[in-house]
Amino acid sequence: MPRGIVALDDKVAYLRERLAREGFEVIGLAEGWKRADAVITSGMNENMTGAQDIKTTAPVISAAGRSPEEVVAAVKARLA
Repeated sequence: MPRGIVALDDKVAYLRERLAREGFEVIGLAEGWKRADAVITSGMNENMTGAQDIKTTAPVISAAGRSPEEVVAAVKARLA
């Protein structure tokens, strides 16, 4: 059973396989941000004040400056 649905920004597609191995269902941001349990962005979607362009009730996790392991840990912590 999947641990949750994670929507990925195209710029962080390199995380797709890692998240899938951890048991998450991984979908593209454009196709599924409305149904995602968590959203991962590259950090490029933030404006000067740090606000996200994406409007969702799911946690939005920035991958900027984080290793893949740190991003996966953040997703697990937010969806625990």
